[in-house]
Amino acid sequence: MNRVYDWSVSRRQPVEAILVVLQKVIITLIKLLWPLLLVWIFNAKKNESGNREIFIIIISALTLILSLLEYWFFRFSIRANELLVRKGFFTRRNLALPLEKIQAVHIDQDWLHRLLRLSQVSFDSPGSKNAEVKITMHMHSAEALRNHILETGSSLGSEPALAPLTARSQPPFFRIESYDLFRLGLSANHLEAFFILLAFGLSVMDDLETIIGKQLEGPVEWISELASSDSGAAVLLLIVTGLVVSIIVSFARIILRYGNFRISKTSKAFRIQSGLVNIREKLVPFNKVQYISWKANWIRQHIPYYLLQFHSIGTTETKRKWEIKIPVTRKELLPELLTDYHPELSTDSPAIRVQPGYIYRRVIMAGLLPALIIAGFGYFIIGLQAAWIFLLIPYRALASWLYKKNFRLFIHKEVLQVHEAIFGREESLLRWQKIQSVKIRQSIYQRKRSLASVLLYTAGGVIHIPFIRLEQARQLLDYSMYKVESTVNLRESVSSE
Repeated sequence: MNRVYDWSVSRRQPVEAILVVLQKVIITLIKLLWPLLLVWIFNAKKNESGNREIFIIIISALTLILSLLEYWFFRFSIRANELLVRKGFFTRRNLALPLEKIQAVHIDQDWLHRLLRLSQVSFDSPGSKNAEVKITMHMHSAEALRNHILETGSSLGSEPALAPLTARSQPPFFRIESYDLFRLGLSANHLEAFFILLAFGLSVMDDLETIIGKQLEGPVEWISELASSDSGAAVLLLIVTGLVVSIIVSFARIILRYGNFRISKTSKAFRIQSGLVNIREKLVPFNKVQYISWKANWIRQHIPYYLLQFHSIGTTETKRKWEIKIPVTRKELLPELLTDYHPELSTDSPAIRVQPGYIYRRVIMAGLLPALIIAGFGYFIIGLQAAWIFLLIPYRALASWLYKKNFRLFIHKEVLQVHEAIFGREESLLRWQKIQSVKIRQSIYQRKRSLASVLLYTAGGVIHIPFIRLEQARQLLDYSMYKVESTVNLRESVSSE
């Protein structure tokens, strides 16, 4: 039985949402107060501990009270085709989001949401960077609100209205298996995981040194002694330990991100669910997709596994927060994901290539100049060891040569496809009608050699085409503007009829 909701009535979040507010408060307190806890552990003074505890209790109580007030004074409704939100006790805020401007509605669940059968609803809309709205609701209410906003907003705008979103009752046409998770974890970027863990460890050590007023030299000295030791076993221990920790972190990130991953499909959109602990459900309407890209590192391109992304309309901050990359672990999955946008182009057709000047320019600007600057400053700090930075020059030369060698721009009357590869591979597929503007950019070096770089701007991001001939760049500009204007004229003609 379908429930009927009157969204014009101003309403609060469910009572269970108080626990969600309390969870956020506790997490906020831990983030704010953990340095003080460490001070008590390392520099505890009995005569001051009582005052500190009283102070923390008072701050915690005030924070909890303010949070409960924020919950109580939060109301939302839909009137005159606008989502209206009122929140705040001391500082009142009234937000209004026109339904036709809302590009996407997202549903998010962490472990507490699932325990309470709640979900968090958030919205994508142009200009919503500083007006973010998150509403905690029961799951059935969240889906009803999403359907109402997307259907009403689409009917008010120029796009066709979405059909009822009933994909939850349909079996997913793809779900990730344990075997796929294992291979994704094994082929992940372990070097990235290592540096993330290293940066986190150094940050924590720096905070601890600041708090306790002592230098934590033990771990650093131990690593330095092992690194400078003549013992091959010590060096091997460092390498193996770093590798094992990086692999464990990579596997954990993959499992948390892609556990329980599944895709369902309606007549108008993809419904993507991802996450093992924090479940994110994203609806991707076909008509909101600006362009599609899929990429693989050196290992995955030989399996082959790809991570595919729909670049949809929305602010940069929101897209990063709600970015869901689809693991393409089946050969038949990629055509299925592209079919409602455009099939992949054949790589046998003629293509536009990057010109040789690209290599020279990249080696100078991204290799030689940074190396000279860093080595100059580094010499006064670590001496001749700073010369190791000059290895950046041959690395840039190799990477630029591979990029130039593998770059292809394929042109079709409906779409263009960009193929890029250095040590991995990336493909981008863009319909001409999705281009909002085109920019031709020339440096002094490019102007002397009749070269140019082209930037294709869409509502979902920018595609960069570097160092092609100026004549090709102008042809690309003219054709893209022709396709965009033809689409606009066709829409105006249809609307006038």
